[in-house]
Amino acid sequence: MHKIIFTLVLLFTTLHYAQASEKNIYQPGDTLIVTLENTSLGNVQWQYSNDLRFWRNLKERNNDSINFIVEETGFIRAKFKNGMKSFFSDTTFFYVSDTTYSGPKIEDNNNSLKIEWKFAIATHLIDRYTVKINDIDTIIELRNRDNTLTLPRKNTYYGKKITIEAITENQYVVPEQTVTYNNDYSLFFDTKNRYIAHRGLSHSYPENTAIAFEKAKEAGFELVECDVWLTQDDIWVLVHDKTIERTSNGKGEPGKYYYNELKSFNFGYQKKFGDAYPQSIISLEDFLVICKEKKLKPIIEIKEEKFRHLNLIDLLRIINSQLQYNEYAIQSTEKRTLNHLRRIDKEVILGLVSEKYKASHRYTLGNLYPAFYNIEQNKNLTHKPLSNSSNSNIYSLFTSGIYVCVWTVNEPTLLPILHEKELFILTDINPFKQ
Repeated sequence: MHKIIFTLVLLFTTLHYAQASEKNIYQPGDTLIVTLENTSLGNVQWQYSNDLRFWRNLKERNNDSINFIVEETGFIRAKFKNGMKSFFSDTTFFYVSDTTYSGPKIEDNNNSLKIEWKFAIATHLIDRYTVKINDIDTIIELRNRDNTLTLPRKNTYYGKKITIEAITENQYVVPEQTVTYNNDYSLFFDTKNRYIAHRGLSHSYPENTAIAFEKAKEAGFELVECDVWLTQDDIWVLVHDKTIERTSNGKGEPGKYYYNELKSFNFGYQKKFGDAYPQSIISLEDFLVICKEKKLKPIIEIKEEKFRHLNLIDLLRIINSQLQYNEYAIQSTEKRTLNHLRRIDKEVILGLVSEKYKASHRYTLGNLYPAFYNIEQNKNLTHKPLSNSSNSNIYSLFTSGIYVCVWTVNEPTLLPILHEKELFILTDINPFKQ
């Protein structure tokens, strides 16, 4: 058997080359020069195949080398006669990436992830695929040559690189493909810490005011939470209670006032802070400007119960004019509100707020996905491991890729305990000073 040696001429398009006996992958240009070792072979016919089943003769004959313009993945060999006998050289394999192919895709379908890919090589030449999820020691082997894989969605998959390798029957080396599992949902919760400033840094400054959010940023928060109601002239404003009496020097419901009338009140929470921090009420638009300038990610809780369809459309319009889908979330205690939002917008991140877990919440979150769960703190969450049977329902949500938040945690000793459980924590206090 005569051997083939090869020289590669580098041009500009990407080509992956591998020989059967080697494990190296080369990336030359679009011209492949293959030279036979023995130059006195007699009658030589160069041949090409894209699938190792059917070979076609090339125009080059009786040459000990070939200058081949590579256009697609395939194989080159030389057929030659020495006397009455015919021989074939070793087969040279080369791999051409499809320039129109953008790589593997991950489709997130409620409780499952569908990964789909393709390789520019005949399917029957692939013996199996291996799919590796980096950093969590998960390797899945597929023997059926199907180029899709469905996995249960898990929070441990977020942000992980997934590597797909095609193993060929003859050990031809095909370049691996990689994709990182991220979406707007996981990117929103991709933060350096898991603390959420509840109504801003509200223990030290008037809640839901500009200064409370500015100080939250200075303290080290990346996520902030606020509450919104509608005014009489349909302006979304930041207030927590159904009335303005606790936090301002005014009285009555926000919806009884026009926005400019509310601006005349002092929302500096004088009952708690006296005259230390005089503040005006801020609109949702004002709040979003602060978030954008300070690089804060807001969680906006809708308190309003008497909204109209156009009010929610307007709310989404206001937010989307300032922030991307991976930069904000909207939450509510009302499934009706959340379902209404989901019908309007399929991509916005939503959150269900609850005092305690109900069996129906899992179904609700599945229908709302991308959605997170925001539950009031309880002794099981704070004093027992998340995997404990007492927390089984929350743990099931957590492991299935649903982010879980806990509200409102103001006991300093509990903050690190919940943080280590990878739960997001709403707090009024500054956890960075503890």
